[in-house]
Amino acid sequence: MNRHLIFALILTGLLTSCGKEKKLDEKITTIQKQKVVTDSFALIQFDWTQTGKLKKNTIEELKKKEKTTDKIVMSFIRKYTKLVDELNEILIKNKGYDSLNNSYLSDKILEKQFALDFNKNVEVNGFRLASSEGMIYISQNTDFIKSETISLVDSISNEFINLYCFEFDNVCCEDAGVVIPTEELINRIYKWGELSKKTNKLEYKEYVENEFHSNLSLLFTGLDNTLSFDRETKKFNEETLNSMTKFIENKPNSRATNEFKEFIELLKAENFEETQKVDDYLKKKLNYCG
Repeated sequence: MNRHLIFALILTGLLTSCGKEKKLDEKITTIQKQKVVTDSFALIQFDWTQTGKLKKNTIEELKKKEKTTDKIVMSFIRKYTKLVDELNEILIKNKGYDSLNNSYLSDKILEKQFALDFNKNVEVNGFRLASSEGMIYISQNTDFIKSETISLVDSISNEFINLYCFEFDNVCCEDAGVVIPTEELINRIYKWGELSKKTNKLEYKEYVENEFHSNLSLLFTGLDNTLSFDRETKKFNEETLNSMTKFIENKPNSRATNEFKEFIELLKAENFEETQKVDDYLKKKLNYCG
C-alpha cells in the first residue's frame, strides 16, 4: 500500500478520534455544568406550595361570597405578585443563575434541556419563565390566574382579569421602546378607560387608573428608543396623530377620545411641537400615582 495513503488513513483516524473525544469532553462539561446548576437550584429556599394554597383559598372565598368579588380578586393579585417578586429575588441571587440563564438562551439541545425542565417545574407551580434583554425572570402565569377563577366572578371582574392577563401575555415594551403597534396601544387605553367607568367604587379602581395613565403615557410621550416627539424637529409623530384622529371618529363617546381631543387641541396650538407648555401639560396629566 502506498505510504502516503497509509499516512492519510492514520491521520484521518486520529482526527476522527480527536473529534469524538472533543465532542465527548463537551458533552461531559455540559452535564457537569448542568449538575452544578441543578444542585444549586435544589437549594432554593422557596416554598413552591404557596401558589397552590393561595389559589385554593381564593377559590374557596369566591364560592363562600362572604367578601365582595373585587376585594377577593385584588387580594389574590397582590399576594400572587408578591410571591413572584420574592421568587425573582431568590432566583437572581442564586449562584447558578448565570448558568441557567445561558442554558435557557442556548441553541444547544443538551444545554437547553435543563432550562426547559426548570421552566416546566416553574409552570407546574403556578409561574412562568420569561426573558427580557437576554435575562430570564419569573413572570405571572395567566393560565394559573384564570383557571377556575373566571367562572366564579361577575362580569366586571371577568373583564378586569382578562385585561390584566392580556397585558402580561402581550408585553408592550422591550429594550426601552414600545414594541406593539400604535393601534394596539390605543385599544388598550380605550379598554382601560371604559373599564374605569365601572370600577369607581370597586377595589380595582387604583389599578385600572394606573394602567390607563401608563398606556396613555406610552402613547403621548413614548420611551427612550421610541419617542413620540422627534428629537431634532420636536414634532409629534404623524402616524400616532393620525391613529388618534381616526379613533376619535370611531369612538366619539369614550374616555380615551376625551383625552385624545384635549391633547390634539394643545398640539395644534403649539404647532405640533414639544414646547414647555406641552411638557407641563404632560407632567400634570400623566403623573398619576393612584
